[in-house]
Amino acid sequence: MSNAKVFNDQEHEKAFISLCPGKLQTDQEWIAPIYIITSDAELRAKAMVHVEPERREIRWQKIFDTDFGSGHYAALYWAFSLWAGNSWVKEDGSIVDTMDRSYSMDEKLKRTSIFALKLRWFI
Repeated sequence: MSNAKVFNDQEHEKAFISLCPGKLQTDQEWIAPIYIITSDAELRAKAMVHVEPERREIRWQKIFDTDFGSGHYAALYWAFSLWAGNSWVKEDGSIVDTMDRSYSMDEKLKRTSIFALKLRWFI
């Protein structure tokens, strides 16, 4: 993933690389959600603090407890689905419909999420 053309901007690339040291750069379960989390200034500012690459840990509940707009939440639900292989289940037991939520993402977040899916599947 050294080709800067796959990143939205230089800040996206720097943030992604900072959270993907060593072997994590080839861990498809890791890089796909990290690509989304690092893709946007607000996501970087609010979600990156809940990511620990040293432990290969993403504290999803803390991320979802953070205040985001609907498009950012939708991108994060995509990130979680790529990480876990299933949809987020809320505390009340309801399952988030990731695809339905996708309509609230702007074009940049949609493209980012689709590219993250490609990373997850190594295509």
